[in-house]
Amino acid sequence: MKLYKSTAKLALAAVLMTAFGVNVAQADMVVCSLSSNQVLRYDEKSGAFLGVVADASIGLNGPFGLGYGPDGNLYVISGLTGKILKFDPKTWQYVGVFSDTGITTLRGMAFAPNGDLYVTVGGTDSVLHFNGKTGELIGTLVPSHSGGLSNVFGLAFDQQGTLYVASNATNNVLRYDGKTGAFLGEFVTPGLGGLQGPVGVNFGPDANLYVASSLNSAVMRYSGKTGAYIDTFVAPGSGGLSNPRQLVFGGDDSDLYVGSANSNQMLHYDRVTGAFINSVADSSTGLLNPRGFGFTPAPIMFVHASPAAVTISPRELGHKFINVDMSIAVTDVSGKKPKIELLSITENETNTWGGRRPDIIGAQFGKDDRKFKLRAELNSDYSPRVYTIAYKATNASGRSTIASTTVTVSTGN
Repeated sequence: MKLYKSTAKLALAAVLMTAFGVNVAQADMVVCSLSSNQVLRYDEKSGAFLGVVADASIGLNGPFGLGYGPDGNLYVISGLTGKILKFDPKTWQYVGVFSDTGITTLRGMAFAPNGDLYVTVGGTDSVLHFNGKTGELIGTLVPSHSGGLSNVFGLAFDQQGTLYVASNATNNVLRYDGKTGAFLGEFVTPGLGGLQGPVGVNFGPDANLYVASSLNSAVMRYSGKTGAYIDTFVAPGSGGLSNPRQLVFGGDDSDLYVGSANSNQMLHYDRVTGAFINSVADSSTGLLNPRGFGFTPAPIMFVHASPAAVTISPRELGHKFINVDMSIAVTDVSGKKPKIELLSITENETNTWGGRRPDIIGAQFGKDDRKFKLRAELNSDYSPRVYTIAYKATNASGRSTIASTTVTVSTGN
């Protein structure tokens, strides 16, 4: 594999950030430990256990989900009391009750692009809508069993504000209008690709939808545009995965993290390949039945290449270059625009031709470069050539997100 990037420029950027007083923010992972009735905190990079954020002493009962709001504060579902609790992540102090619904079957939560909060309700198989600033219950966005919704768990929004909800009992993912709650149809059809008992749903940095398939202990990947099955991103049981619940892309490398309920672990997978990397937390720290979790807020970024696929004749010698245009969507809880950099371009060709032939023209690494040229040819063994293009978004606090996408050159067979 060949790698193209400007390490000197990236190192210089890091020095300048330090010199001008831009400090790297804290890097924490917080996890709902359902069976111990706690919210636990870990160092995002080392996995070191940092202590208990919340427990029954503040009225926490049934921590099913959590998330960071647009104000940067941490919100935790106390599912069996029907409350949503608020915490200051700078001090980890309990602020108070953000909302008291009186509904004792609250499950998953997600903040929409408009800043409001949405929560799934297991008892009625519905989705509630809250004011993201005040905690006021605005109403029911998705009515009970709309579209066949049954045994509801996780939910996620795309960048356009469309809502996706896992319907566990029907083995599918349903889609709704994020403003009106109108049912828009099945996005992932029942059992597609081997989906069994979907729980957690989330969009990855490649803008595709990832679903925790609890009954066969796998993570499935589907097209973020069409819902078509792409692959089984995390193989069944990989790394000891057993009954996966929530899944989140986060950490230093924007990798995939999955809560493994039956093995009491938080498992870490490569964001590009799905390969198991390590277990970052387990029952030795008191983690029992992990549910919702999250990382110190970083920019949210999706990248897409156009064209994403190029078809050529097997006899083409590769003198042709194609123009690649990148589209990037990035947001940050601060509301400010993060800095975007072209981080690297890799390809799966191992023959370097002695370094005589450049395969990439015009790419400016370390800058917000979204236009360049790639050589359109097969690999030397006539296999499809795959270019992987990675970008990095960094906010004012020094928190970063990496997102990547691919351009594939093939014969179309």
